[in-house]
Amino acid sequence: MLNRMYPTRIQGQFTGLCLALYLLLPLLQESFLADRWAVGLLAMMSVWLIVSANPRLNQTKFKSFFEMILLAGAALVLALQIYGDIVKLRYVTGILLLGSLLSAYYGRRPVLTMLATVCLGLIIPVPYGLEQSVGLWLATYEAQMFVSLAQFLGLPLYQFGTQVISGEVAITINSNCSGTLLFVPALMGCCVAASFPAISQDKRLIILACALPFAFAVNLLRLLILMVINFNAPEEIVTAFHDMLGWFVMPIVWAIPVAIFAPLDSLQFTFTPKFWKQTIVVTSAFGISLGFYQFEKNTYSEPTGLSGDIPVYIAGWTGETKTVPKNESELIAADYLIRRVYYAPDEPRELVFTAVFHSDLRVSKQHSSRACFEALGWQVSAISSKMERPNVSVEHILVKSHVQVQAVTEITLKLRNQAGALRLQFVESPKVSVEARHRTALAFMKRINEKLELEI
Repeated sequence: MLNRMYPTRIQGQFTGLCLALYLLLPLLQESFLADRWAVGLLAMMSVWLIVSANPRLNQTKFKSFFEMILLAGAALVLALQIYGDIVKLRYVTGILLLGSLLSAYYGRRPVLTMLATVCLGLIIPVPYGLEQSVGLWLATYEAQMFVSLAQFLGLPLYQFGTQVISGEVAITINSNCSGTLLFVPALMGCCVAASFPAISQDKRLIILACALPFAFAVNLLRLLILMVINFNAPEEIVTAFHDMLGWFVMPIVWAIPVAIFAPLDSLQFTFTPKFWKQTIVVTSAFGISLGFYQFEKNTYSEPTGLSGDIPVYIAGWTGETKTVPKNESELIAADYLIRRVYYAPDEPRELVFTAVFHSDLRVSKQHSSRACFEALGWQVSAISSKMERPNVSVEHILVKSHVQVQAVTEITLKLRNQAGALRLQFVESPKVSVEARHRTALAFMKRINEKLELEI
């Protein structure tokens, strides 16, 4: 009877793997197309090490824990069907299912399942507001630390928010440059180190608690190198080295806890023929899920983007198209992006206009004017914010750097026939009154709405 039941269990696990991978594929695709591809790779490698570098456990000892996780995953799948607009719920469901099924399939202890699930969960971006607030908080203290050290050494540096300034050169420590970026790979490395059989339960907690100090220390060293280069090298070299060092340091901070805490001599890789057969089955499940996901995406995907272009002449204003810098364009990663300088018809007034459309509403929120200026190290002061219509909001802010002050008006339009949002940004002199800036922005919006036939 047990022999007849065994294929049924294997088939159930295989079906569960296909479902879990299918639920996670949009997240994996987004991670590998965006700047989080390194996080995805490190997460997969961490899970593979946790699964393969530990001795096998008898399957029956794992049964109750496996069933508990499977029931939790089933409940989340049901909730997903009811609340389908909560995208991250889909990812959490997939991660719980994948973590529990992999551990059950390879026969691993519950603590290893939890560590593998944590590594998978770190692929999911944290709420953007939390990431920004924590990142900016850390960046401010890192800038303060550098300036204090430099002034102690007699160097002419001073701080403006998250900017470190020397003469006319300003270096911004934004949220992406703060220790929050390296905390994720550091925690993954700590999970791998804590999964080794020779590690005691108390030591596991100590290892996991070391993730943030490791990330902070390595990031300080990285920023020190970048600042020396920033003050002494051309901008092209600085940009190239900044990007290269960012990707180079992520596997380093991942490997540090593994090298320090993991007893490498106790490694017991289970590369038996059965292990490879199991790995082939998991790979096959991934291939089936990927094929079905691509078929569904190609069959049911809706067109995105804007039909037409924003006019050059708007309400008497004349526009001059400007090229958006390549690095800025890549960072915004918009479905539609255009920038123009518009000149008023009857007064010496000009404004810089930028239109940005993202088909993903979550990504659109990440690229609001407030978020972008804060990420660049500017100090942002709110002036006013109001809803003109149910799907149209207008926000006025004042932004300050160490050398200039600008007034920014942003209109956010949530389109009824599109999944994302269109942002219209107007940057001009703060000497222009808020009322005048508001009227101009609404006039632009009205003409753009007529030209593009937006449904708002």
